[in-house]
Amino acid sequence: MGAQNSIVEYMNVEESQMIITSWTYLKRNLHTCGITLFLTFFGEFPENTKYFKDIVDQKDHVKTDQYLVNHCIKVMRAIGRGVDCIKSQEDFQKYIIEHASIHLEKKITKKTYEEFIGAFSNMLSQELGPRYSNDIGQAWEKFLRYLFYGSLEYTRKLLKDLPGSSMV
Repeated sequence: MGAQNSIVEYMNVEESQMIITSWTYLKRNLHTCGITLFLTFFGEFPENTKYFKDIVDQKDHVKTDQYLVNHCIKVMRAIGRGVDCIKSQEDFQKYIIEHASIHLEKKITKKTYEEFIGAFSNMLSQELGPRYSNDIGQAWEKFLRYLFYGSLEYTRKLLKDLPGSSMV
């Protein structure tokens, strides 16, 4: 996906504008949005807690402490950096590489990214309330897929050069 089209070609002007406009609202509530996102993600897909050992206790319960709050805000800010890059392929490509590099060792799967997108969609609907529409939800899903699939492509390229590495 990332290699085939640029983000500028992949997202039409209306979709990009929906993301930018809705992000303007979401970024006012990074704490709430992030907590909602991760509690939804872990609640619907508890198997993904394996990627977050610092957030999950020994019994795989999500710790709702300051570390989780800080991580949620960090993730929401990272998504915001992607929104800031949406109109520039060069900047967005750098953002994809940054995302892939941060997540390289975790070897996150396409399935996990799809589950995260589903949790994000649920959070989006909840947090935007009457401002939410199916078109906004679809634009965000498209945006996140471009980011995550581009990140997976970049990670695969990096890992194929490492002896004994495999990408699930």
